[in-house]
Amino acid sequence: MITQTDGIVLHTIKYSESSIIAHIFTKEYGAGTYIMNNARGKQSKMAYFQTFSHVSISVYRKKNVSMYRITNIEFASMHFAIYSDILKACMCQFLGEFLHKVLHSEETNNDLYSYVLNSIDNLENAQKVSGIFHIKFLLQTAEHFGIGPHDNWTPTNHFFNVHAGNFCPYHNSECLNEKTSLNLHKIMNNSLSHPIPLQEKMILLEALINYYRIHIHYFGAIKSLAVLQTVFE
Repeated sequence: MITQTDGIVLHTIKYSESSIIAHIFTKEYGAGTYIMNNARGKQSKMAYFQTFSHVSISVYRKKNVSMYRITNIEFASMHFAIYSDILKACMCQFLGEFLHKVLHSEETNNDLYSYVLNSIDNLENAQKVSGIFHIKFLLQTAEHFGIGPHDNWTPTNHFFNVHAGNFCPYHNSECLNEKTSLNLHKIMNNSLSHPIPLQEKMILLEALINYYRIHIHYFGAIKSLAVLQTVFE
């Protein structure tokens, strides 16, 4: 049966001489693996398979298979700045790889789909990339997975425990330091009044990635993190 759905491209790999295998987060069917033949070559379809491309696909869906065949692909909406602006492009690469690691289920999640698409639009239209855009994205995505950190910070409850997902009054090996914990709290309740230095931002970002590793199975390393650090220096 051929069906049509909108989707957000997260990750692609080349297959054979002219085909593409893509991990796409679709509106109707959740995250899945798709193959398109003759996507490379004289009539290349590669523009459709950039990270965070918002596409409309016609798909041949068959029961009990792990990969579906795309019969036609078009843009559902166009984005330009997220590919032409180096900071936005690197942000997309990082967030696309992050979602590729966490989205595995072929289950509809309209709220998360709408959030991701809205975030892409916001990044596209932003005159300047927020230095904590990716951190907020990871925090909000955690809410959609039901593992969002609990902001119970107080002046005495001021160490964030990455295993418990909340703030506690004492520090141990499972906790972020006091400074990083405070920055996390301020980002969570939108009370950050000054930019966070790059080094501290990277500590916080790596802590959130570790948080996902603890709370979500099969979450591997993110290669684009090093690139993101380089362009934001």
